[in-house]
Amino acid sequence: MAASGFYKKFLRSFFMGIYALEQKFFGGRGFGKIPFLKKVKKFVFSKIQPDVVEVYGLKLHLDTAAGFLDAGTYKESVLEVLKRELKTGDTVLDIGANIGYFTCLMAKMVGEGGKVFAFEPDPGNLNLLRKNVAGNNLHNSVTVIPLAVSDEAGKSLLFPSGVHSSLGFDPFRVVIDRGEAVTVSAMTLDEFFNNSFPKINLIKMDVIGSEARALKGMRELLRKNKTIIILSAFCPAFLEKAGTGGEDYLRALTGLGFKLYDITKEEEKLISPSEEAAFTLKYSPRGKIAQAELLCVR
Repeated sequence: MAASGFYKKFLRSFFMGIYALEQKFFGGRGFGKIPFLKKVKKFVFSKIQPDVVEVYGLKLHLDTAAGFLDAGTYKESVLEVLKRELKTGDTVLDIGANIGYFTCLMAKMVGEGGKVFAFEPDPGNLNLLRKNVAGNNLHNSVTVIPLAVSDEAGKSLLFPSGVHSSLGFDPFRVVIDRGEAVTVSAMTLDEFFNNSFPKINLIKMDVIGSEARALKGMRELLRKNKTIIILSAFCPAFLEKAGTGGEDYLRALTGLGFKLYDITKEEEKLISPSEEAAFTLKYSPRGKIAQAELLCVR
């Protein structure tokens, strides 16, 4: 038993080292979705990652075929802001809830008197999201909404890819040839709340390039919630694939009265309007995918 545990720990450490190198040199190029490599990846992940992990008092069911989750290290800077800003009774929107890691953590933070609206269109992620909400007895605080958040209502193609599921485009240009895209329903936040907006304290948003579209569809919500905080992923490559450049997205946020802070590496660094072009360029390495984390406050 001890030997088996040591072997698994060694295999995990070894593979994570290989994974880090792969991300550094080939990240974002979609090699992991080539059929043969995808099978290898799925097999290895199944050996090093359990189906369930325990993190911050939560038991989370994982998608072992799509990637691994290191408890306590995933997006630490985002988590630190949530710990600081959220309080009992707050209302939060989780746009791109995925399997519910942040949904469940935020639900614990706001308590039963608070509310988390978790938007997730990917069918596979939805199943795990619902399972994680129910398994942690958070149904009183969480409303799961099987919709994509965008700039208009209607139907859209979603390209499922676990943590990289994307709306309207295939981030690695390999899924569409295999017919794996699915049709999902999309809606703007302004339409969803039907002009009857609750007091919303914070929005966490990570939707693989569709952040600009989601922002465009929540302008009335933002007008009614003047002190709202947005935590947004920022990936210029994905934004461009979705139809909006990185600089355009930053300008849209500042145009709505937000001050932008780079919290990618935990320290909060103000991004002035004159620095937006350089900041976009910083996360636009040639031939690779790079992502920052933005804290947007008024």
